[in-house]
Amino acid sequence: MGKVEKLNKDIDKLEAKIYLIHEEIDAAKKEFNDKLITRAEYTTLKMKNQTKVRGFRTAIGKKEKARMLLEKKYREKAEKKEKKRLDREEK
Repeated sequence: MGKVEKLNKDIDKLEAKIYLIHEEIDAAKKEFNDKLITRAEYTTLKMKNQTKVRGFRTAIGKKEKARMLLEKKYREKAEKKEKKRLDREEK
């Protein structure tokens, strides 16, 4: 597995975690609406999970930036190789 694929896989995992956290918040909201938990419990859970989501989004941003830089590096390397090949063919 290459570096770019690994970064894509990591990004997908983080997005899945964010989805699960949102599901948890939605479940807590339903419990709050059904009067199974108090507003304080719901708010505490929501704040904790929103902090986790913020951290995951930051990590996703960093991994996406790293992926873009790697792709750019590979693209430039391929272009340089192609240019050398064309120069050799001209001679």
